[in-house]
Amino acid sequence: MGRSDTDSPQFSNTRTFTESLSYMTPLWYTARKKFNQIHPGPEEWKKYCEWARLPQLREVTGLDSILNGLSFEYDTKDADLYNYLIIDGGCATDLFNSASYVLECVGSVERFNFLAVTKNPASDCSEMLVEGFIFLGYELLDKYYGNSALTNCGGFDETFLPAELNAYGLLTNFERAMEVHEKLFVNTPSEVHADCNLFAVWKHQTIGFDHI
Repeated sequence: MGRSDTDSPQFSNTRTFTESLSYMTPLWYTARKKFNQIHPGPEEWKKYCEWARLPQLREVTGLDSILNGLSFEYDTKDADLYNYLIIDGGCATDLFNSASYVLECVGSVERFNFLAVTKNPASDCSEMLVEGFIFLGYELLDKYYGNSALTNCGGFDETFLPAELNAYGLLTNFERAMEVHEKLFVNTPSEVHADCNLFAVWKHQTIGFDHI
């Protein structure tokens, strides 16, 4: 696709997006499948909320590869992919350094969460503005970029309680998120999913939006 991160392309249909650099770079981008009472449906949603002990959820809006898998497939043989795909510790993250590239890959998919994230922020991100996006909270994702420690590990009551998560399955308060991040592996060192990275998560307010 040969696009630099500073391009500001026009997209087909109704999608437009302008990428900009900011003092909080690097920002990474991804388009994730929705997980709520509509997708996959009320029965499965109810079972999940009961299992996870998360009755307060409106939607799981995070980076878990099962609950919020990537909304498009990519060709690992495409050399251009590796200009954009973030590889971290040898793991393909399903995060990308270009919002424009993500939206091209999404194509005609109508319902998805278009997210911007930053890894292991040093300060509170809740007041930081990312154009077109709204801040949702903090995610804890294992270092293999597979499971969310917050929403898909059955709980870590030694470190945090399900009731602490917000309506999107994220931690709202930065200080508390940092505390959970630091203590999780200390309290449960034998659990592979407890060794995590902390991500601040923003969701685009119009692209992929379906009122959930």
